[in-house]
Amino acid sequence: DVVAIQEILNLDSRTIVALAGPGSRGHETGFYGNATRAAMKRFQALFIEYIGLADGKFNSKTRVSMNAVCKGPFFTNGTGNVFDKATSTSLKDTIPPIIAIAGPTSTAI
Repeated sequence: DVVAIQEILNLDSRTIVALAGPGSRGHETGFYGNATRAAMKRFQALFIEYIGLADGKFNSKTRVSMNAVCKGPFFTNGTGNVFDKATSTSLKDTIPPIIAIAGPTSTAI
């Protein structure tokens, strides 16, 4: 559901769909347009090591990452568990999301 996707994207300042008007927090719509696609690309870029491509499409890897983030300690009502091996049905379900993008490992420029 696009409204739910927009609500999740609007929870993080890095992935806000719109600052005001349609798509903004509290004004989510059912329309997956350019603003939602751009916000989704930013979300995917945060988890690029797992998702693999920031194309703005809501694919299975994006869904797994979004579900994991929603269950984790990143949001107020999260369970604190990013994944649970006991209830996972596939290897993909047990891969924890990347919560930070690593910077350069060398100080040489």
